[in-house]
Amino acid sequence: MRTVWKILLVAFFLLSACNSGKAMRNDTAQAAGLTGLPSDLALFNQNGEKVALASLLGRPALIAFIDTNCNGVCQSTTNNLHEVANKLAAEQKRDIQFVLITYNPLFDGPKRLARYAGDMKLDPSRWMLLTGAPDNIDLVLLRFGLPATGKVDNPMQLMSQLDYVFLLAPDGHIVSKYLGPHMVIAKVSEDTRAVLSQTRQ
Repeated sequence: MRTVWKILLVAFFLLSACNSGKAMRNDTAQAAGLTGLPSDLALFNQNGEKVALASLLGRPALIAFIDTNCNGVCQSTTNNLHEVANKLAAEQKRDIQFVLITYNPLFDGPKRLARYAGDMKLDPSRWMLLTGAPDNIDLVLLRFGLPATGKVDNPMQLMSQLDYVFLLAPDGHIVSKYLGPHMVIAKVSEDTRAVLSQTRQ
């Protein structure tokens, strides 16, 4: 009798885990198909100023998710975006927005982001770094099809699932997704020019 109960108990937990996994996969799949920017949400930039994400609409954007405390990987992603910017003509640079959003908001407040921007020599007229309440950051992550970090003690545990760059159209929908530290600069530059060209038509 004990053996039967053990089998039933194991079957119950396996079924629960399977259903839970399906729900998580479905949520992620749905999120990946949504507009990347939740336009009804506001975050804070590196100057501590409130920024409505709706204000980012109207121009193409390259958006990356970083943690200023991650050594190497996030810096590589930022440097790669620098290289993309360098391959764009001056007028193209003016028409594209470069946005970094922290996935570790409890650590990365505005002052920390401002220091990171300075260390990485990011032009404040072209680069915006954003943070906010953990729940709001989670909403943004989920809309990009990425795992939420609000209930994770160390968000860097999820770094390999979060360190992505997204190319967004002016209406906020996701055009392309790239693995930040390993993205092909020429490809991202080409894709960005194509979106800019379509925007001007």
